[in-house]
Amino acid sequence: MTPHDFGIKKDDGEKWEKKIIPVLERLQIKLRLEKQDYNTVIGKQKQHQGIDLTTNSKLPTYDIKTNATKYYDNGKMLIETTSIKHTNTPGWIYTSKADFIVHVWKNQNETNLMPKGYIIQLEELRKTRLYRELGKYKIWETSSRRGNSYWETEFVLVPIEDFPAETLYIFNPHIPSLDAKQLKITKYTDPRKTTLGDFPNA
Repeated sequence: MTPHDFGIKKDDGEKWEKKIIPVLERLQIKLRLEKQDYNTVIGKQKQHQGIDLTTNSKLPTYDIKTNATKYYDNGKMLIETTSIKHTNTPGWIYTSKADFIVHVWKNQNETNLMPKGYIIQLEELRKTRLYRELGKYKIWETSSRRGNSYWETEFVLVPIEDFPAETLYIFNPHIPSLDAKQLKITKYTDPRKTTLGDFPNA
């Protein structure tokens, strides 16, 4: 098993985090809307007041996981159960304090993100049977290195259909502005000149 270079992986993750922030910001208003539970006293009161949705004033926090293209659309979601195997350090599924875990996949050329991503509502997931029974899934391992340090991480691959509906959102993380950059055409610059010019005569 060839270990991942943690530094390179971290830098790549941070690069895509910055690019996807505007997409998540546009989603925030949707994620902050809360449908009223009309089985509660407060819900009934709001129903009588004509209120179907309220907003959660707390801004959501995200933990973004950027995945390679080859794992895209395989019908499964990676959940880290052990962060560092030899010290038995729990994975992000148990320790993350983020409101949402965001899974996105890079396209083949790593110039943009694939058009389907998933947002896990972590607090809701931790209330489910799925969370309590992660041990039933096959455990996979990967390794990482940073300088002279080396460690193994354990994870499970959970089929999308196993996630309860209230725990998962599907969204499009594709970034149109990156497509525009790829299609940008600039006028030819003769390397012998300091100003823009036409193609030189043959």
